[in-house]
Parts: sequence; structure tokens; C-alpha cells
Amino acid sequence: MNTQLFLKLISNLLDIPVFDGSDMDDTLKHMEENYCINKILQPMYTADALHYLIRSAKPNVLYEIIDYLNISISFFIFDNKVFLLGPYAKKEFSEAAVDELLIKNKLPNSMVMQLRLYCTKFNIITTNQIQNTVTQVLSALEDVTISFDYRRLSGFIADTSDINSDEKILSETNFSEIYRRYDSENRFLNAIRLGDINNVFNAFSDMVQNAFPSFATKEVKSYYLSSASFSIIIALTRKAAEQSGLSVITINNITQKYVQRFSVNNNKSHQNIITDYIVELVNAVKEHRLAYASYSEPIIKAIQYMDLHLSEPIGINNIAAAANLSVSHFSRLFKSEVNDTPINTLAKMRCKKAATLLKETKLSIEEISSFVGYSDNNYFVKVFKKNYGDTPSEYRKGKPTIS
Repeated sequence: MNTQLFLKLISNLLDIPVFDGSDMDDTLKHMEENYCINKILQPMYTADALHYLIRSAKPNVLYEIIDYLNISISFFIFDNKVFLLGPYAKKEFSEAAVDELLIKNKLPNSMVMQLRLYCTKFNIITTNQIQNTVTQVLSALEDVTISFDYRRLSGFIADTSDINSDEKILSETNFSEIYRRYDSENRFLNAIRLGDINNVFNAFSDMVQNAFPSFATKEVKSYYLSSASFSIIIALTRKAAEQSGLSVITINNITQKYVQRFSVNNNKSHQNIITDYIVELVNAVKEHRLAYASYSEPIIKAIQYMDLHLSEPIGINNIAAAANLSVSHFSRLFKSEVNDTPINTLAKMRCKKAATLLKETKLSIEEISSFVGYSDNNYFVKVFKKNYGDTPSEYRKGKPTIS
């Protein structure tokens, strides 16, 4: 078949864009960049989503995507080639319907104008027009009678009863299972943000199971154990942990440790490394949320600043600046929330770190004193005894490991 002639005829007859999917990656990237105005409203219009749909497609079936905005794309496989038609509109633009859609998806009203301009630039075309034009042109070019089955891809829409009644729906297929992957990814990342260790692995298991169609091979499904996939998991989970408020320094320390382990171990241990990584990261988020649940954002910033700069000669001015408050305002706020002064809290944090080092290392007391921010060893001993009731030497000899 003369592909270029077919594309030109369809485009002219229907007055819509038509694409040859020979270079699939570039074509789908172009579709997303030029026609996916909002991924929440058009989840099937991303390059990744289109790729999954096309991979699941069967020859001689015309698939029509209908999004929340009633803007459609059709695609089909014929003669081992993929063709994409559209976008095109299914009905006239309705501002009331768009308002309802924005409210439902918690999107700003300021998008109405943008969506109106987007939706009204496409011709309104029915399914019958698409199907009849494609079959007639192909039959003329191939000089044989050609017919297509029809599948409507609207699995992500709860109610499809508003589809035009004059459209002949040969049959419907719900492709929502393909998008379970996205739901499970969101549940996985949300569990990390919440420090929900009880549910994070259920979500992760679902994410892995839903990542591939049922016909995927065992080798393909092992993708989640590859270094490339682990890098993606690291990137996703780092952002989720950061959104919880966990210090980026803590996140980086955890991720770097497991990236290094992953690089030197064989495939058999990769699954254990991924599991251990998720456990440590989620527990760190959980501890952070428990520790800072009752504190305001300025106080959280101040405490994190002190934790990250224990070894440095910081004072109240530095801590207040980290919280973006004046010294007087910060001191009052800190006292009201923490029930202690910033300087006393810093001393407790330094002593807690010192107590851990006293039990877990053989460093000298002078070295530990300097490391936690006390250049005067005698002063450090005095502060430590005030907080723990013993000198550092006595604590090292008789006290249990600090928790």
C-alpha cells in the first residue's frame, strides 16, 4: 500500500492530523507534546500510555480513545503498520461540563479559557465517519473489501452513557487494567509519603504486577530488578520522601548506600536490596512524621538545620535565619512548641549524637566532643553530665546503647 497517499487522503477527507507510527517513539512524543494539554484530564494521551495501548492492539481493529474533554484519537494496525488519526472532537465544547470536570479533579478555574481554546480548535467527527473513511480509502487503495472491528478505549471513565447515540458501537473493551499500573504507583508513592510501612509493599507488589501485560515474558517482568529500573524507583521514592518533609540529606544518605550495594551484587540479591531500601526509607519518613507531627514548618526547618550542623559553631542567629524568622519571634515560637529553648535543644541533640558515638565507636572523648560541636572538651563533659547524669567516660563504661 502507498502509505503516504493513504495518509494524505485521510487527512484531506476528514481534515484531521494523521500519523504513520513507523518511528513510534518520535510519533508518540510528538502526540504528547502537541495534544496532551493536561495529563490529569487526558491520562491516555501521554507517550507512555499510548505506547502501552498500541502494544496491546490487534490488527484490523479500530481503537478510539475518548478522554474526559471529549477529544479523541483513533489508531489501528494494518499491514504491520500503526496509524494514528486525530485528535478530533466528539461534541461541542461545554463550559458547564468543563467547570464540573475541573472541580472534580481539583483544578483551578483559570484553566477554562485554555481548555476552551484547545477543545474548539478540533473538528467534530463521529465514529462512523472515521471508520467509514478509513475502510473505504483502504479498500480503494488495496482493491479489496476491508473491514475493521471497533473498540472504544474509555476504561478510565466511570460513565460512558453520554457517548453520541448515533455512533454505531460494534463492541467495547475496558482497558482500565492497563492503568492500574498508574494507580498502584500512586498508592506506592503515597505510602512512602505517609511512612506507611504496613501498606507500602502491597502497593509495590501491585505496581510490579501491573507494570506489564499478561503476555509479558519472565525476562521482561524481571525489569524491576534491573539497574535501570532501580534508578527509576530511587528517583520516584526520593521525591515522595522529600514531600513528606524528610531532610534531603537523610534521603541522600539512604539512597546512596543502597545504590552502591546494588551495583556490586548479583541479580539474586537485588530484590532483597530493593526491599531493604524501601523499608529503611519508609521507616525514616515514619520517624520524621512522628517526631515533627506537632511542629510548625519554621520549627521543623530549625530542628533540621540544627541536626545537619551539629558539628558547626552555630548560634541562635543562625537557627532563626534557617527558620526565616527574627530571633525574638523565633525564640517565642520555639519555646511555645518545643517547651524548651533552641540552645538547650541543640545541646540535647549534640549529646544524643555523642552518646551514640561513645557506645558504637572507639573514638576518643576529645574527638567526639569536637565532632558534635564542642571545641572545649571540659565544657562538653559538663553539658553531657547535665543531660545524662554521668560523664562521657562513665556513660561509655556503664550505660546501654542509646536508642
